[in-house]
Amino acid sequence: MKLALAGLFLISSVIGIPSPVLAQALAGQPLEWSELEDAGRFHLRQDVPIENTGVIFREGQEFHLVALHGIEGISMIYAEAYAVQCPDLEAHTDEVTLVLPRPTDKPDPVGRDRRVAVDLKRGCHIGIYIEAADYYWPSFFQTAAN
Repeated sequence: MKLALAGLFLISSVIGIPSPVLAQALAGQPLEWSELEDAGRFHLRQDVPIENTGVIFREGQEFHLVALHGIEGISMIYAEAYAVQCPDLEAHTDEVTLVLPRPTDKPDPVGRDRRVAVDLKRGCHIGIYIEAADYYWPSFFQTAAN
């Protein structure tokens, strides 16, 4: 998707479509986990309830990326993001919630379970644990409008 977006920006500059117009047109496109770092900020494309806390992050809620890196010794990627509008700054959990990102039109020849583990830290930071095999698979985030 990164290459496609770069191509669209190049084409838009050649044919005279302003970048803000193109950015608005691309807003709401599902992001793969691998695209979070480039995006920096993004919106949920589905509700994400955090079990045993009463906190539900709602579709459309804005998040900003804090960290994205591999976890040494295991085939997992860790992403951390914080909610811009926090429903409860003190809520947190020691447990993880399994969340299945809403399907997209991307074909899944393997048909495997692509759930991720999500935990909640104080200050509305969520930690997301992604299997390395799912790093290039759609997340539960989408591109944000500028």
